[in-house]
Amino acid sequence: HPASRPPVPQTGTHSRKYRLNAVLASVPSGAVLAGGRQPYQGEDSLRALRERLRSTHLVKRSRGDVVDCVAYARDGELIGEPLEIRLGARPDIAQNLIREWLARSLEKYQPRRGKGGALQYVSQRPEANLLAECLPAGLSLPPGVGRRIAADFDVRRIRGASGETRFVIVVDVRTRITIDCSVAELLRIGLNPRGLYVQRTVATDHGSSRRLAGRVRLIEGDTLVLEDCGDVDRLSAGEAWLESRKENLERVIRAGTGVHAEKVIASLQSLVAERLGGRARLRLVDEWVVAFHRFPPEVAQDVPLRLDTSVLRADGKRFPAYEVLERPQLMFDVGRTKTESWNQGGLDRHGPYNFERFAPRRLQIAVVCQASRQGAVEQFVQQLLDGIPGSKYAEKGFVRRYQLERPVIRTFTCASPAARDYRAAVAAAIDDATTRNERWNLALIQTDEAFHAFRGDENPYLVTKALFLTHQVPTQAFEWESIRPGVGIDATVNNIGLAAYAKVNGIPWLLPVHQTIAHELVVGLGSYEASTSRLGGRERYIGVTTVFSADGRYMLESRTPATPADDYLPALLSSLERVIGEVRRMEGWTEDQPVRLIFHVFKDFNQKEIEAVRQLMARLQLAHADFAYLHLVEDHPFMLFDPEEGGAQAGRSRRKGAAAAPRGLRVDLGRNEALLCLKGPRELRQATDG
Repeated sequence: HPASRPPVPQTGTHSRKYRLNAVLASVPSGAVLAGGRQPYQGEDSLRALRERLRSTHLVKRSRGDVVDCVAYARDGELIGEPLEIRLGARPDIAQNLIREWLARSLEKYQPRRGKGGALQYVSQRPEANLLAECLPAGLSLPPGVGRRIAADFDVRRIRGASGETRFVIVVDVRTRITIDCSVAELLRIGLNPRGLYVQRTVATDHGSSRRLAGRVRLIEGDTLVLEDCGDVDRLSAGEAWLESRKENLERVIRAGTGVHAEKVIASLQSLVAERLGGRARLRLVDEWVVAFHRFPPEVAQDVPLRLDTSVLRADGKRFPAYEVLERPQLMFDVGRTKTESWNQGGLDRHGPYNFERFAPRRLQIAVVCQASRQGAVEQFVQQLLDGIPGSKYAEKGFVRRYQLERPVIRTFTCASPAARDYRAAVAAAIDDATTRNERWNLALIQTDEAFHAFRGDENPYLVTKALFLTHQVPTQAFEWESIRPGVGIDATVNNIGLAAYAKVNGIPWLLPVHQTIAHELVVGLGSYEASTSRLGGRERYIGVTTVFSADGRYMLESRTPATPADDYLPALLSSLERVIGEVRRMEGWTEDQPVRLIFHVFKDFNQKEIEAVRQLMARLQLAHADFAYLHLVEDHPFMLFDPEEGGAQAGRSRRKGAAAAPRGLRVDLGRNEALLCLKGPRELRQATDG
């Protein structure tokens, strides 16, 4: 585990090129501000105070259930009991003052507040709307509909190479989808909003924002009749707004451009990649850093803000410690004699790790797809099984690469994309297997990108997966948008084949582990709240636990039954205890052997999950056990660049991943936080990935 050893700062020309999209910001640690303090009296009182003082004071709830107020002006109003605030001793106040300085400086751009107080700016300049450039001559969409150049700003704390914690302003340049026109305007261009969720405007701490209102059931004149809604079941179309989602934007484009729609969508994707490719994106970040220096120089009460002149550079003294992790030599046999650093090359040369013991050789595979897409889906499945002639990545195909016999394939179609029709197709598949006295080894499910917006029993994929799982049939989904005609599917075929082999208990390869302790397990904790709607109550919790050995070998999975929230902790604890106990029995642990358990999640750790792990460790009573929590976060504002990277070849005349940092680059942002690049230029699928 690389995280268990300190990174070695790199030397030489290779180490002098990386850039982090963050500029150092500091205030004098000895600066003293006049402030006021009062007791915390509830969220409503705090919200009202923030609204009243929004333009003149920083209002922050602090430890000890108190509220601290700091005026921006030296002669500002004193709120509460007088308080002297030394910024060096209150990094929380200093960080918030820098963030509010940024918000006030950007006020003319009308930024929105995002998660954790981050600022979101969307350019309103005509040339910033990339969608407008992609429309054919003579066609237009309502004002407010677009995909625009945007930027997100946040103030974070990171630790430099010296170990000192510093503030940085992080600049994340991107595009944002905007649908800033009412549903009434969209109705006029022919959009049918039935089945779509809409929002309405409500008052907030910082003015107003749009909140989910419900799903459109039918339209009566200019009124939308809603279902799965809150306290409003009817809404004027002039007061309703679509969510700014990719699938909604494409639906608006199709309504407004008709036969030109697919060409417009493809042109938009290419233009976004061109305008926000690696070097272009870094250049836009640098332009914002220059703009910061034109903002007022004081954060509050004449206290100056010092900004670096450029983003953090690896050839500077303040860049955090970093290293580039090497690719491991993957093992393709028990004797560790067949190794390759390239997974696909190793599979094609040696075959999968357990092919000699794998059974059954002839798989039974059910395919579930929408009837209107059956032909294209069956063609994709054939390419998945047999390979794509001339493809660098997928020439062999699933059958030859994993040394299997030709599987039995049967297709079951859905009359529509609705969950009820997917449920009917699964029932037909189960009946078919039962009639033949067989069982499916795997189900391949065609989904749509739009399914991500649905929850619980309304999500066709979740319904399909749940029904197959009740019959012990693993599932592998593939989105229509990834396999539709005209899309390059080489990488998709590769990835789905690999995932499918693992899900039918195949072991493609293992990682080399120089084991220094007797047992090391990686335990994945997942949970979700079962719900039949986006606005309905979420009463049922389900916990999922998966266990891998340190070499990447899948060991087992356990799920709790659906339980009420109050019973979730005991159910999860019971599941964890059963799982670890089963592995302990399988591996023949003895009480005096050292054990390391690593628990990881892909979301914020729920306090219930932390408590379940603590209770588990107490119950296991292992004399020599270490355990750790690992939180993997994909949604964050940081970006790493390598300005000297020219990119990898993507077709005859295009390159992908220009200015991208290498796979395996790890930058230590703090004592307990690191930034890790999982993809470099060669791992991107296509040039339009950016």
